[in-house]
Amino acid sequence: MRKRTPFLVLVLIVAPFFQRGQTALVFANATISSVSLTTGSDVITTSVDPEVTYKFKFNVFDPDSLDDLNNIVVKIYYEASTMDDIRSCYTFTWTEGAGSTPFVSSPLDYVVTSSVIPTAEEELLSSFDFELHFNLDGVAVPSGSSTTWNVDVTVTDDSAATDSNTETVFDVTKYQAFTVSTSSIAFGTAVPGATLTKQQVTVTLTTNTQVDINVQGGDLTYSSYSIPADQFNAWDDSAEFPTSYTLSTSDTTVYDDYVTVADAINSGVTGYTDAGDLLVGFDGTVPSVQAVGSYTATWRISIDQSGVNAN
Repeated sequence: MRKRTPFLVLVLIVAPFFQRGQTALVFANATISSVSLTTGSDVITTSVDPEVTYKFKFNVFDPDSLDDLNNIVVKIYYEASTMDDIRSCYTFTWTEGAGSTPFVSSPLDYVVTSSVIPTAEEELLSSFDFELHFNLDGVAVPSGSSTTWNVDVTVTDDSAATDSNTETVFDVTKYQAFTVSTSSIAFGTAVPGATLTKQQVTVTLTTNTQVDINVQGGDLTYSSYSIPADQFNAWDDSAEFPTSYTLSTSDTTVYDDYVTVADAINSGVTGYTDAGDLLVGFDGTVPSVQAVGSYTATWRISIDQSGVNAN
């Protein structure tokens, strides 16, 4: 009988290697929610007045913490406008990393410093309610029945993944602000029948539409005597060829559909004026028979946009 030689059977089993504590890394994108536009007193609105502060609010959620964000861009613009300017397009950018870094606007200086942004510690959270406090310039083009302003907000994380919200729309109202260089004019001393030397006032005007500049006269009085308003004229002295307009106790239009910058962004608006100066002149004639005295009256300069229909 043959003697059997003992032998070993080796079985190698290869199993998945698992080390306690290891996990797969999965990065989730940031998302935007809870978007709203409100007044400074937190009332939701769809109408914006230039030169007034409003709040654009939104929540950003990132499971990997806000520290994973790169930037947030809020673009506020009229219709299809894309180039940043005070008339029709503003871009506001927040960049993560410095802690309490404010939004920066293009054009500059339209972010209100009370905007709500995360501190360095809050950037370690996964969710934050941002608030962009902003104002639009006085020349921001008004919108109306067929046009709107829009708000787009986009968040981008460190992996270049993005999320956007483009749901917010609103209208911009007509705006005007002006000052007059003096509150009184004096024609000095004159004899009956004399022509009075012209006096000028400067009107400094900002408006986002064309406007009419009107003058309302009034009879000059002294004791029981008077000089009728129609003895005096108003002049559009900033016009290429100045014209005189006889004053009355009603509004007299001295500048009609006035703008210093013409554009056709809105078909119902011919342009705007940004801190533009214009001259209004006054002269007149003393009646040939007039009692001696110191005559006074109240005249009024007004700006009228009522005929402008922003589309």
